[in-house]
Amino acid sequence: MAALSVPFHSVGDLIRVLKWYVDRIIDAEHQEQIQQVLKAAEYLFKYIVQSRMLYAAATAAQAEEEFRCSVHELFKSIHLFLSHQSKGISPVTHTQAVFLRSFPTVCCELLKVFSVREVANLARDTLSSLPANTHTECPLQAVKLQCMAKTVESPLYTNTESRHVLLPVVLHLLHTYLQEQKELVLCANILTSMLSLVHKDPTTECVVSEEVNVIMDSLSGVLLKTILEVTNRPQPAATSLRLQYQDVTGEFVACLLTLLRQLSDKDYQQLLSHFSNKDELANFLLQLFTVFRILIRPDMFPKDWTVMRLVTNNVIITTVLYLSDTLRNNFLNEKFDFKVWESYFYLSIIFIIQPCLQLEMFPPSKRKKVLEKYGDMRVMIGCEIFSMWQNLGDYKVNLIPSLIGPFLEVTLVPQPDLRNVLIPVFHDMMDSEERRSGNFKQVEAKLIDKLESLMSEGKGDETYKELFNNIIPLFGPYPSLLKKIERETWRESGVSHIATVTRLMERLLDYRDCMKIGEVDGKKIGCTVNLLNFYKTELNKEEMYIRYIHKLYELHLKAQNFTVPAPLADDCTMQDYMHADSYDDITKDCNGVVPDCHGVTQNGRGSSSVTSPALGLAETTNKSMCGATVVRDNSLLSHATRPECLVSLHLHPYCTLCRNCENVQAAWDGLSQDTIGNLYSSMLRRLQVVLADMAARHHTERLYF
Repeated sequence: MAALSVPFHSVGDLIRVLKWYVDRIIDAEHQEQIQQVLKAAEYLFKYIVQSRMLYAAATAAQAEEEFRCSVHELFKSIHLFLSHQSKGISPVTHTQAVFLRSFPTVCCELLKVFSVREVANLARDTLSSLPANTHTECPLQAVKLQCMAKTVESPLYTNTESRHVLLPVVLHLLHTYLQEQKELVLCANILTSMLSLVHKDPTTECVVSEEVNVIMDSLSGVLLKTILEVTNRPQPAATSLRLQYQDVTGEFVACLLTLLRQLSDKDYQQLLSHFSNKDELANFLLQLFTVFRILIRPDMFPKDWTVMRLVTNNVIITTVLYLSDTLRNNFLNEKFDFKVWESYFYLSIIFIIQPCLQLEMFPPSKRKKVLEKYGDMRVMIGCEIFSMWQNLGDYKVNLIPSLIGPFLEVTLVPQPDLRNVLIPVFHDMMDSEERRSGNFKQVEAKLIDKLESLMSEGKGDETYKELFNNIIPLFGPYPSLLKKIERETWRESGVSHIATVTRLMERLLDYRDCMKIGEVDGKKIGCTVNLLNFYKTELNKEEMYIRYIHKLYELHLKAQNFTVPAPLADDCTMQDYMHADSYDDITKDCNGVVPDCHGVTQNGRGSSSVTSPALGLAETTNKSMCGATVVRDNSLLSHATRPECLVSLHLHPYCTLCRNCENVQAAWDGLSQDTIGNLYSSMLRRLQVVLADMAARHHTERLYF
């Protein structure tokens, strides 16, 4: 037994010598020797632990308390040494880094002689003693996280009991680095390792739930902020850096989804209850909704990652449904928050229209599998949208007209149940606007404008037109939107609006179907004419009328039909902006300046100036024409001077100008060098040639007969 006591004394002496070195690190001028000692800390503790185990086996665990006290005293010295904060980079900082690199292995060795909780307490106190703030270029920055990463991957953290002890200090360090956006790769690795141990197990469900709540309370805000920061950064040009960027983004996204999947309704309530005021809660919700919108983006995952997209969408819809009560309870009535509600509706709408949820585009077998596992998530969120919209009450008007276009886009999704649920929202929009303004012209205008752009993108169908009108039964006590409007006090205007929108849909559908034909034919031209006339006569939308005038012009040019585009150019210029059948319309566009036949220009304020009659008319006409933006389209005007077009041109306005200006060609030539001046000079010269030729033929025919 006397021989066996030698190893213990040598182990005790070794611990005391090691403590003596550690106590003098801070004041030592030269750190090289102690750094060499600490590099071998792993093997020193292997020797200490193995010697203690052999001694305990031989002596029935004698001197257990003495050994434990000596180890604890050593770690107190280590904590003091690690807590030293140097100014800038110093030799002590390098010594601290040397010890931290071997610390996780030291903890694993101590597990052989101490209990898990005791080692966890030592590790927690050691990691907590590290300086909170270090220099940016300090080597301790990365080493701290590397040490934490190895600790999280070690058996010490795998054990549930010790993990409960270590979790707060690990989360504190992660929160610090994520808040400062430092060492994101290491932070992502640590968080991934931590969450890989979190899974639903009936035997440990309470423990897992508590652990998830602790992680969410600590990291939810900075995790959302980090995802927003990372996804908004431009991707690096270098391939290796770009792959690293994508990996980091993917890890943080996976961590967020993993945490949200573990939360129950009770967990959500606990998470949201920790916000001290409404502003903090609103900021959290806005960040969360923004991150969800990023996750829905088509470029977020590779194209063939269908399962990942479905899992992500399932997490999103579950979270949104949980948060609905939070919005109703905290951001309605006098606490109404426009930004939160708008963000909620925009997220829900983007969720519905995302490509990966359009089950109509899936093969039957794939569609069946998705429906069996997840259901049609579009209908689920659509019903929630309708419910939340109804809860808004009088606050609906705050979201008009910003949500008219998005709601219209949702109802164009070819899902009957979704359409039945959401089309009645337009009635509420018109009703709210009617009660606020006495009319719903704003809703009507926005609906018509957005309808044209959406249907030109290929959205909408004949069924939608019929449903919008009154054929297919809608959600609610009324059989259709039209019937619902008929029972309101504003019946006439409502019925008129529905009829107008339905007729517009009919023409837009006809136009879209015709445009699918390869060659230009009469049906294409006819549909275009019907649509532009509808915009001008029934809707009085000049900009849309001009847009389709140009489209009709392009159709005729494609068909090499030059004798028709010329009158179109005439229609865009003279009829729409001058109405040259009378000079009254010319003078209206000239700021009240009216040229009379005597050359006196009246400015409407009693003053006058004398000019030549012809020059006054030319200047006035040029000013009026130059003020029209559509006339500035040189390609459209250029065809008006083609010889084959002049005869078929509606010559009345030009002849009127010609009769008044035939003796003052020089006034036109010197008036302007831009497109308008050149156009009229060219037209006058060509017109003189044509008329002279016609007069000569007429004279010849008379002589012949």
